[in-house]
Amino acid sequence: MQLRNLIPNSIFMYILIPVAGAAVVSALLFNLLLTPVFINHFTRRSTADLELATSLGLEHCEENFLNLLSLRLSDDQMMVETMYQESLRGITQIHKQMASVHMLAVSSSGRVDASTYPELPTGSDFKVPDFWSGETRELRVKGQKILYRSAYFPFWRVHIVAVVPLEFISAPVQLMQQGLLIALVAISFILLLTLLITLNYAVKRPLNRVITATREISRGAFPYIESVRKDEIGEVCTAINVMSRQLKENHTALERSIAEKNVLLQEIHHRVKDNLNVVVSLLHLQSDQVENHRQAKEVLNSSCDRIYSMALVHEKLYQSESFSHIDLEAYIQSIADQLFSIYGQNKAIDKIIRGRHIFIDLSVAMPCGLILNELITNSLLHAFPNQNSGKIEIIVEEQAEGNLVLTYSDNGIGIKQEPDFSTPQTTLGLSLIHILGQQLGAKVELNTHHGYWLRLRIPRQGTV
Repeated sequence: MQLRNLIPNSIFMYILIPVAGAAVVSALLFNLLLTPVFINHFTRRSTADLELATSLGLEHCEENFLNLLSLRLSDDQMMVETMYQESLRGITQIHKQMASVHMLAVSSSGRVDASTYPELPTGSDFKVPDFWSGETRELRVKGQKILYRSAYFPFWRVHIVAVVPLEFISAPVQLMQQGLLIALVAISFILLLTLLITLNYAVKRPLNRVITATREISRGAFPYIESVRKDEIGEVCTAINVMSRQLKENHTALERSIAEKNVLLQEIHHRVKDNLNVVVSLLHLQSDQVENHRQAKEVLNSSCDRIYSMALVHEKLYQSESFSHIDLEAYIQSIADQLFSIYGQNKAIDKIIRGRHIFIDLSVAMPCGLILNELITNSLLHAFPNQNSGKIEIIVEEQAEGNLVLTYSDNGIGIKQEPDFSTPQTTLGLSLIHILGQQLGAKVELNTHHGYWLRLRIPRQGTV
């Protein structure tokens, strides 16, 4: 038999086995500890009965002897014998008064003249032990142990013997042991039954509810366990409820996130397709302006910058916690760093970007990125022709109604003829700013007299 087959499969067995074992051990301990106590108690009682019985026997003999003396018949052998027989009857009558004590009258010659003890009937021989008559001893008579006490009456030369068989002492002890054992078993049974009932209502049923709840949780359900208890079982139920509620919230959030990401993935595929179309359109527009190989190289470089600003949006999206919004300040900083590394080498041009904690979605980020790409490129290439230092400042603000204000400025030479963004422009860069501003529905403000200053007021559509 394997050891695991001996392991209980119910919580009741974990209680029943120790309690039953404790009851058995308790019964054995009670038996071992109380048996000597009971035996000593009944031995003392029997010793007292023996002392009383021998005293009563002596009293009968003395009483009859005094009667002879009072009648002055002590020399009359017939009366002496009569009184002796009367004394013997008085001695044997003591057994009727004290049922546990047997009485014997033994002559000095060793003959039993009267007896109530079946093992030593009248007429049998019994040698009285040779020790002091007032002492109680334990003897063995014909294989039976007895407590023995005697007294000697010299007139009739008779030994008055009181005997208590030890079985009379052990019998009540055994009865008391049986009674204690039955009482102990009954008490243990009642306690065990009470304990099992309590465990069933206080432990097993709540645990079954907890087990059922955990199984339902594993299947995707999120139950609530009704419990008003304040003990450990109540704490377990509370913990299960908290876990169930949190798992339900997490499950709901996960389902919502998966649904959102599915929609966003479709949107991203759509946006990527649109962005590729924009790339194709930009290349077509710039191909019309190519007149020689040098211009072709410049056109390709500017196209790469525009494509990078578009790709950067997707990079910021998958690096952010949300796939639908990006940090506008970090996005602008990345575009500026890229363009400065290409066109701002050997120039001490400072860039200032401010716009903390503003997040926008893809539909706003892409046009803003392309506009800033054109503005920063133009500033680095044309705003500082005869100087190696300057400043470019980009400030993004979110107004109370949620509208976005993007302000771009540099302290370069500016441009002589201020463009009109209400009409199509001659250069591709200005055309892009015009088209993308219309796409955003933005209101454009421009000042080119002292450097270049442009402000876009973008209505609320993708800020958070």
